[in-house]
Amino acid sequence: MKTQTIMTIITLLFSCGILSAQHSLKKETTRPRGGDEFEKTEMNFFLVENTPKEKDIKKEKTKKEKKNWNFQKLKEKEKKKTYKLKIKIGDKIHESTVEEILPDYTVAYYEEKEGEIQGSENRQLTRTRLVKDSLIDLGYEEPGRRVHYQKPPLVMKYPMELGAEYKSEFTGRGTKDDRLASIHTGTLTTTIDEYGEMILPRGDTLKSVVRVHERKQENIYYEPLSGMFDINAPVNRDSLENSGEPADQIITDTYRWYEEGYRYPIFETVQSCRILKDKTLPLREATYVYVPYEQEFLRQDTENEKIKKEKAAKSIAQKAQEQSKKEDIQPIAYNFYPNPVTDILNLRFNTQEGAETIVSLYELSGREVLRKTCPAENGYRQETLPVSSYPPGTYILRISCGNQYAAEQIVKK
Repeated sequence: MKTQTIMTIITLLFSCGILSAQHSLKKETTRPRGGDEFEKTEMNFFLVENTPKEKDIKKEKTKKEKKNWNFQKLKEKEKKKTYKLKIKIGDKIHESTVEEILPDYTVAYYEEKEGEIQGSENRQLTRTRLVKDSLIDLGYEEPGRRVHYQKPPLVMKYPMELGAEYKSEFTGRGTKDDRLASIHTGTLTTTIDEYGEMILPRGDTLKSVVRVHERKQENIYYEPLSGMFDINAPVNRDSLENSGEPADQIITDTYRWYEEGYRYPIFETVQSCRILKDKTLPLREATYVYVPYEQEFLRQDTENEKIKKEKAAKSIAQKAQEQSKKEDIQPIAYNFYPNPVTDILNLRFNTQEGAETIVSLYELSGREVLRKTCPAENGYRQETLPVSSYPPGTYILRISCGNQYAAEQIVKK
């Protein structure tokens, strides 16, 4: 038999020192890792508000207000593509309609070698390197284009602190369509600019989200590809920029939202455009959700598992503390088995006459996935909770009856 009071929960939480500093994400829990693979789902495009003007930046820095991003109404982008084909059979031509279902984007990071992390996403291969506490971009390769940075841009500096800003210049060389050599110059500015709460399209509510804004301004110069081309040759940026206008001027704004306890972003939106003398042409507009429960399956991420468990315990303590202000909460007697559980969780608890008993199961994100209300009676009650349909991971079991309360962590295999 187990008993557990609300004051014991709160005391344990604080004595263990689990309440981490908000809005500061560490390298150990946020940097990309070799061996990780997951999917992200493309949504209808979400346009981030315009970047503030220089005169407004000082005002924003003096007072940071907590944001509330609600993406619950954002719909998943249509994955179906329809093609019309003409097929000739003998002397007759037949028309046929073919439908293709597009898959989600798979993101993968490969084995790390000497600090270099190779990744792939949507037919693009990327190369980054971790140098102490800095993540730098070495270049990328995609169908028809290859780019290598001799002077790489700084992507992120750890820990990720709210209000931090990093600006770096980059130069590099590349090839396009195996017939053109390209020279790349520009700046990359990374700003950790906002924090707040977020509601994702599937209803997941995240309480401590930090937003990162990455702006890349790139100039690309082209010349015919010759046999003497050396992609590692240094670039004289000053003489190049004085030689004339680049063939392409591209600006890309990428916003990523991070949540404590998850290694990769939860939400992302990208917008890029080409700047011409008299107009701006859009190049890409895309929005993605990195579903939180997909990241639950990342293997051996013990650092983030610890944070999620701490956050869940903290959330329970806060709710119980609010409830204790209204009434005197007493311990409730209960036991349960098995833990870890695969299919059925057996639960036995003490009930009160005149008060219903509510049994709930929560994900670590705080979303309630199961609720069962038991009638008011006096004595012990036996219940079974089916959990076979839930993804593997850690959950919180909560029991409340009148002025009694209890909570436990449950591991679903």
